[in-house]
Amino acid sequence: MPSKRLRRPCARFYSVEEIRKLLSSASAVSLREHLIVRLLVMCGLRAQELLILRVDDIEPGTLRIDEALKESEKGAARIGETKSVASNGYVWLSPELEKELRTWLQLKNIGDGYHRNAVRSQYDLLFPSETGTPFRVGNYLKRVLKPIAETAGITDMTFQALRRTFATHFQRYGSPKDAQAQLRHSRLEMTGWYMKEIPETVRAAVERMDAEMCQPPDGPMPSSPGQVN
Repeated sequence: MPSKRLRRPCARFYSVEEIRKLLSSASAVSLREHLIVRLLVMCGLRAQELLILRVDDIEPGTLRIDEALKESEKGAARIGETKSVASNGYVWLSPELEKELRTWLQLKNIGDGYHRNAVRSQYDLLFPSETGTPFRVGNYLKRVLKPIAETAGITDMTFQALRRTFATHFQRYGSPKDAQAQLRHSRLEMTGWYMKEIPETVRAAVERMDAEMCQPPDGPMPSSPGQVN
C-alpha cells in the first residue's frame, strides 16, 4: 500500500505570540485587515462566511452567520447557504471586538473613495472588494492575508489554520461544548437554522480569550490603527 504517499491532515495552528504579531502586522496595513484577522481568530469563522458578512449581521453581542460564498460559482450564484444546517447560527463577540466592528461601520463609507458615494443599506457587505462585490476567498488569502502573515514571520498562512487556532487555544478558556457552540459544528443541540441563545459560559470564555490573545507584542493597540481600506 502506498501509505507514504497519502497526505497527512495538517495540524498547524498559531501560537499566542504568532497571533499577536499577526494582528500587529494587520493593524499596520489597515483597520479592515486587523478586524478581519481578529474575527477569523476570535470567532473561528470560515473565510467563506466572513467575506459575505453584511451590516445587518451585527447584533448586540453577537454576529449572525447565515450565508457563505461558493468559490466555484459565478455571479449571483456565488452567494449561497452555509456548509450545513448547524453552520447557521450566532457567534459571540467580545465587547472590544464589537466596538471595533461598529467603528468600522462608521468609517468604511468615509475613508474609502470607492465607497464614499455608495448608497448605504443595511444589507451592505462589511468587507466588499473595490467593485462592491465579495472578495474571492483565494484572492484575499494570496494578495492580502499571506503578505501580512509573512511580515509577522508566518510563512504557512491558511484559513484552516486560523480556525484551528481558535479551537486549540479555546480549550484553555471554555469547555468542548462551548467551543462547538462558537464553531457551529453539526453536533450542536440546535433547532432550526439559527442558534437562538448562546450559553453564558461561551460569552465569558470568548471575552477572556480575546483579552489575552489580541494584545500586540509591544503593548496595547494604538488608538488609530493604520489607514482605512
